[in-house]
Amino acid sequence: MEDEYPSSFQGFKIMRLKFSEESKAAHQILWKRHSVRTYCESKPPDRTLFVVNLPPYCTEASIRHLFSRYGDIRNVYFHKKPSSDLPHIPKYPNFSKVTPVKGFKVAYVVFTNVSGIKCAMEASSADVLILSTPEHPVLTGVRSK
Repeated sequence: MEDEYPSSFQGFKIMRLKFSEESKAAHQILWKRHSVRTYCESKPPDRTLFVVNLPPYCTEASIRHLFSRYGDIRNVYFHKKPSSDLPHIPKYPNFSKVTPVKGFKVAYVVFTNVSGIKCAMEASSADVLILSTPEHPVLTGVRSK
């Protein structure tokens, strides 16, 4: 018999995430509707999901794939810690180095429609989310020559 997993904690939805189908261990990620005192036009509270405890190997592409089951995604923003602002984007990206967020991070997943948030919040906590699939692999490690 499989252990029962809590479905929520302090307003957050708790979901299990496995790197791949073959992975034995599952990691817990948490999400809830984004709510802040300072409004940011790019992160509208009615369409933005605030996701915490994301492992370092989560990429924008993998998050888009993971959350697309709940609705169309407009944007994904990563931060080291919660922030109402947008990540810094240099004025001249080809001449300025943008360092990606390293380590565990938070993400803001902005859906195109309000229904995306509703579907994500109604997801079954019994489901195990798979990050890297054969169709959408997440590359890790060191690239060999």
